[in-house]
Amino acid sequence: MSGDTKRENMTAMIGKLLRQADSVPGTKEAEAFEAKAFALLAEYGIAESEARGTKDEQAGSNVVEALTFQLKGKYLRQQIDLLCHIGSALHCENVIWPADGKVVLYGVRVHTSRVRILFAMLAPRMIAQAGRETAPWWSDVSTRAYRISWMSGYIYSIKNRLAEAEKRAADERDAQTSSASQALVLVSDKDRAQKAMEKANPRLKKDRYRPALAEDALRKGIQAGLEADLDDQNKLGGARRGIAARA
Repeated sequence: MSGDTKRENMTAMIGKLLRQADSVPGTKEAEAFEAKAFALLAEYGIAESEARGTKDEQAGSNVVEALTFQLKGKYLRQQIDLLCHIGSALHCENVIWPADGKVVLYGVRVHTSRVRILFAMLAPRMIAQAGRETAPWWSDVSTRAYRISWMSGYIYSIKNRLAEAEKRAADERDAQTSSASQALVLVSDKDRAQKAMEKANPRLKKDRYRPALAEDALRKGIQAGLEADLDDQNKLGGARRGIAARA
């Protein structure tokens, strides 16, 4: 089977998965179909618009949007960090309000869709796995601090894996077409996301959150992130300022 034929078959398969998800919106089945579809999109470097095969979708997928997340629950700051690092790896920019658990994600729609699905999949797994970690008797940090260190390592690994997968997919696609078009598109997507973020939030300040980390917990979290399954992925008020999440 030629490379072009394989790509066409994969594009058709992904399109079918997306249509199946659209037919049962808001259900677990839709989430499963979407997760599989976006995993294949990332793996093969195929745009969602290409898989859907419609002009309307193609136009819509290229729009930069602002997607708001209102996060709740345990380890809120670590959830924010996970979301922001996934977004950074997938060519998006983020602004955060840590005290409120609010994150606004800026990016091309095809990328923000993948961020949403990956975060929904990975956040509960991260918190559950971290919750099984306890600081050893000889450690001078609390169990909470130990778990935060573990999650920092996990987030680091996840971001690196996603960024590497994106680069690999773009390189493979460009090798097939003997061009650098896919890599240039992704650079453009990131640049457009940053400009949209800066236009909407002209008074940003740096995120200075840097927790002290337990080295052994950090290493364990990094390893867990390396082993994580990613295949089913895929108001500014007064003087108050949003914080540009670190890349």
